[in-house]
Amino acid sequence: MARRGVFKPPYGGARGLVEWAIDLWPYINGKALVQGINLKEMELSDMLDVIHYFFEEDLVVSSSEEAEAKTQIRSVMYRDLYGTTYKYGDNNTGQSYNISNDTLPSDGLMGSTDEVIPDPMQQKRPTRAYTPTTDFDADSPLPFGRVLDQPESR
Repeated sequence: MARRGVFKPPYGGARGLVEWAIDLWPYINGKALVQGINLKEMELSDMLDVIHYFFEEDLVVSSSEEAEAKTQIRSVMYRDLYGTTYKYGDNNTGQSYNISNDTLPSDGLMGSTDEVIPDPMQQKRPTRAYTPTTDFDADSPLPFGRVLDQPESR
């Protein structure tokens, strides 16, 4: 919550999650069903939260070999079982799924682009000047020099 309001998820992020979930629907839906969740019956915001959780959980691997094996297995499964290409592995085509706020697709997947609120975290802020660290002398009555007052005795 910010200023007593809830921000909508950034359009690009929400769209990316939805595209990922659609592309991997057998995996996503199966994982949800095993956990007793019916994604099709959920409110959209809750469904996006669950998909987001599944997405981050799916990213966790212990080694590059595990990531490569996951990609190879999914590539074969999606080709043979579903007749489609698995495009999210470590040897993908290099296609970017990031969408900047100024080039929103108009396919209507996530509603009208007129409703999009720019992500406040992506706004440019001025760069602050470097502040050098303060010298510290633990044996001095003014351990931080004249930058800070001496500690009070209790």
